Amino acid sequence: MTTATNSVQLTVTNNTGQAGFIAIIGLDANSLWAYVNADGTSTEFSTTATNNYSLAIPTSTNQLTVSVPWLVSGQIYFSLGQAIVIGTNADPHQPGGVGLVLPAAASSGDPNYNVAWDVAEFTFNAGGLNCDVTQVDAFGLPLSMTVAGDSTQSSGGWSQSMSDIFTLFQNDATVAKLIVANGGTSYRVLNPSHGIDNGVFPADWFDAYITQWWPTYTAANPLQINIAGGAFAGNYLGTVASGTNQPMTITLGGTQVGTIGYPSTSQAFYCNGVFDQGNTAMGAVANVVATAINR
Repeated sequence: MTTATNSVQLTVTNNTGQAGFIAIIGLDANSLWAYVNADGTSTEFSTTATNNYSLAIPTSTNQLTVSVPWLVSGQIYFSLGQAIVIGTNADPHQPGGVGLVLPAAASSGDPNYNVAWDVAEFTFNAGGLNCDVTQVDAFGLPLSMTVAGDSTQSSGGWSQSMSDIFTLFQNDATVAKLIVANGGTSYRVLNPSHGIDNGVFPADWFDAYITQWWPTYTAANPLQINIAGGAFAGNYLGTVASGTNQPMTITLGGTQVGTIGYPSTSQAFYCNGVFDQGNTAMGAVANVVATAINR
């Protein structure tokens, strides 16, 4: 990506050897859901429009460049073999009354279920460009991203091939169940939380681990949680009282900020439940603790 004042030149290179497609969507200047056309313009979604939102990556060059206008809450969908399907419906709670039915990684009833796809997120407006390769719900494609402007930065990135990554999961009988495949073709690896929901992954995966380390953070050996920047920056301490399944008390400078209840495996994967504490200091701390469990 190379940034300009009110557009960004997006160049996509497809090194997979398969036919590739992209679809770029986001909220436009009217705060309505729109998709980007090949000429760099955007068209707002409607409940009557056909599914013509994807752009094909030319097989002759395996590369596509398109100018992306200002969009917020943007997403770039990448797919192989065929374009993804984005549905629309009438929804009074969505901008302009138009709701989007986006690809769902874990739903077997989704029309994109047997398509290899992945997604990156971005917001691009007068404040600049912010983007990242998320891959939270699932891993589908080995994506990497470079932004070139006043400086050059990279976001995420994989050096392994799709087949190598899937092989790593296939080598473990438990995590292999997270792979979405059909007819010998693997399409994505689900986040374990979705595996739990679908009944293919152990709901107690982290339980023994949490039981082992959670109570070790006593007043004499507190968990140290550093929030490096932002409104909630600080060096927080987490302590757990003796007993079974006790909450973790979080303090900052000797003052109690809040608590994190004893978590379950599902809550750790989803970062919800005891970890869902909103846009607060406790929310920031809880997010770090949930991330630490996963890592």
